[in-house]
Amino acid sequence: VAGAGAGIAAIFKSPLGGAFFGIETLYRRDMEVEALIPAIISAISAYVVSCSFFGLGHIYEMHFNIDSIFKPLPLFFFLVLGILCVPLSFLFAKTSAYAKHFFYGIKSVPNFLKPALGGLLFGVIFLLFIMLLTVICDYERACIDFTSGILGGGYGFLQLAFRGELTIVVLMCVMIAKIIATSLTLGSGGSGGSFVPSLTIGAALGGLLGEALQTFHDAEPGVFALVGAAAFFAAAANAPLTSLFVVCEISGSYELFVPALLAIVPAYMLSGDITIYPEQTETRRESPAHRREFFVDLLEGIRVKDACTKDIITIPEKMSVADALLFAEEQGHIVYPVVNERGRMVGIVSITDLERAREDCRMNSTVGEICIRDVVVAYPDEFLEDALQRMENFGVGRLPVVRRQKPSESSSAPEGIVRGEAELLGIITRADIIREHCRRRSLICRVP
Repeated sequence: VAGAGAGIAAIFKSPLGGAFFGIETLYRRDMEVEALIPAIISAISAYVVSCSFFGLGHIYEMHFNIDSIFKPLPLFFFLVLGILCVPLSFLFAKTSAYAKHFFYGIKSVPNFLKPALGGLLFGVIFLLFIMLLTVICDYERACIDFTSGILGGGYGFLQLAFRGELTIVVLMCVMIAKIIATSLTLGSGGSGGSFVPSLTIGAALGGLLGEALQTFHDAEPGVFALVGAAAFFAAAANAPLTSLFVVCEISGSYELFVPALLAIVPAYMLSGDITIYPEQTETRRESPAHRREFFVDLLEGIRVKDACTKDIITIPEKMSVADALLFAEEQGHIVYPVVNERGRMVGIVSITDLERAREDCRMNSTVGEICIRDVVVAYPDEFLEDALQRMENFGVGRLPVVRRQKPSESSSAPEGIVRGEAELLGIITRADIIREHCRRRSLICRVP
């Protein structure tokens, strides 16, 4: 998170934009708040290092007349720009997803050749647009401007767009071609990202609207391009604060705060589930990194007495091993509490213990002679979480449930282990715990 923000801060000389980029882009409707301070420190450090090598100043040069912007009609069109970014970001996200699905479905082409296939298709698209530009406008200038927006990230195109030096035809071609080119590149497995292409697409849309508005009103196409880039990224990546600070820090002042806000707010609010980052979750609750923080452990609130089985199948301690084997085969259980003539538990025996006694030729021995006397137990007033933890610690799948002994009756055995007689109340198994957990969870889910 901090590293991603530092990269944006260093490249675009936007420390606040970089800091919020790291904590916003993980979720569609949430932020990684705990990472804000580390992200700010990292972004500022990267910004200082970048300035020490490349000097102070802004990455893009911009000149605009603020008086022509703060008028009712231009401000209204900034709002329109934000709304227009929503369907375009939806188109970008869907095209990227379709391209990825398309290349994944081509089983006849090895994976290492798919980027080459994507590059071939990209080249065809590029040539088609070049041919189109040669027909409808000046060849040399239009092709250079178009190429600056399609090949590479689009940094040169952004500079031209922010200066307002691009024609309507070039802006429209770049807006469409960049969506296709980025989708083909990333979908085929080529290297690259979505941040700068998103800015390029948004700048093309904003510049297009600014140029159209300039035909009948005094407008600033460069400002529309900058705000369009930010609003489009806010809609496509669900990162409004990042977009807002990027506008202010690239322009070098907060004079564009209001126009940017007018475009970014509707773009973000109307974007819904649109995202160019497939792994972006809705909130921290859905994130694998934070899932346990929001998980209500139902086992902490359920007592053993509420989930244990009361109908207990026991084996008398005076029963022979031979009879016990037949009895266990009929019942089908693995472990049985061993009780004396008064019905009090004195031990526990398993099928393994009985089979071992048969192998040792002790078929006539009593169960009381071979059973385990130190029994791991659960108490009725314990929580299921404690019982489950005890099962895990001792490597068993079920625990007899016994009444707690009085201090005068207690032996020197540790907590959770009974030596001697104990009043048997039931038995708790892992299946009982899972069943009760599912039942309680279903009740919670039914609550409106």
